[in-house]
Amino acid sequence: MWDAGGRKIRDISTKPPVKPNQPPPPDNHVLAIAFSPDGKVLAAGTSLGQILLINSADGKTIRTLTGHTSSVTGLAFHPGGIVLASASKDRTVRLWNPANGQMLKSLTGHEAWVQGLVFARRGTLLASVGADRTVRLWSLEPPSQ
Repeated sequence: MWDAGGRKIRDISTKPPVKPNQPPPPDNHVLAIAFSPDGKVLAAGTSLGQILLINSADGKTIRTLTGHTSSVTGLAFHPGGIVLASASKDRTVRLWNPANGQMLKSLTGHEAWVQGLVFARRGTLLASVGADRTVRLWSLEPPSQ
């Protein structure tokens, strides 16, 4: 982490601890990051398909979100901080509750890996872009009754 003046604040490792008498864990490269709207949580998407939620004040992992079956390539927090969206090479967009780590929904439709995503319209719309040369728009508004 760096401040706006270019001064390093801290290093944050995504490597799990090495256990005695065990083979070293596989490399786990960070491919996507996003700060929560309040700046207290940093989400890091990894090459192993995990999302690490990290306390930005001390650099410690709060929890690990698992569910993607391939690399996480994009992350975006809902403007209210209530949802974290993730994009993956497994061709899905997933919605997570960052407070408890529960996966809320898996959005499918891309025919190739999902490269990135962004929330729009105050969080009622999610756009995802894929290697299939499409942009998909996902409505997050509850259906009308």
